[in-house]
Amino acid sequence: MAHRIMKILNFGCGDKVIPGIVNLDKIAWAGDPRVVIQDITTGRLPFEDDHFDAIIAHHSLQMIKYTDFIPALKELMRVLRPGGVIRVSVPDAMKAFRMYEADEADYFPIVDEAEKSIEGKLCAYLTWYSEAKMVFSEDWLWELFTRAGYSEVSRSYYHHSATEELNQYDLRPDESIFIEALK
Repeated sequence: MAHRIMKILNFGCGDKVIPGIVNLDKIAWAGDPRVVIQDITTGRLPFEDDHFDAIIAHHSLQMIKYTDFIPALKELMRVLRPGGVIRVSVPDAMKAFRMYEADEADYFPIVDEAEKSIEGKLCAYLTWYSEAKMVFSEDWLWELFTRAGYSEVSRSYYHHSATEELNQYDLRPDESIFIEALK
């Protein structure tokens, strides 16, 4: 049974600032005062233990390097209340490879006109034009969350959260792996 969530953290919000919830990123996006600035890899988040009912992290976790990833997941768990849910979406590397193998060049977003070949499009996409530090498959993401100590890690889908209130925050359905986990 879904329950009403009171406190939500939008982790790695980028320029997707959502009114009514706490938005956090490691850089200030155009000086937006609604964004809490903190890099999870350089220190504790500025919240008490068990502070949030839910955390959403859409297309942000791939920006954390491998050696910082488990500590970052544990820090997110610290600020999540017992029984709280984290809902994550990340680019699906395996789907990108399938689209490459199927010669579906239109699958890859056009950021600039530099990538002419599908190989170039795939490589630029996997590194998100040099910004991404990790790539994910569904199994790999599940393994990382399990290693970090989350319980009930499960595959989810766009707009199919077990906590209905979180569906409204989903982004990028065609290229994402969605998972949810409980503290």
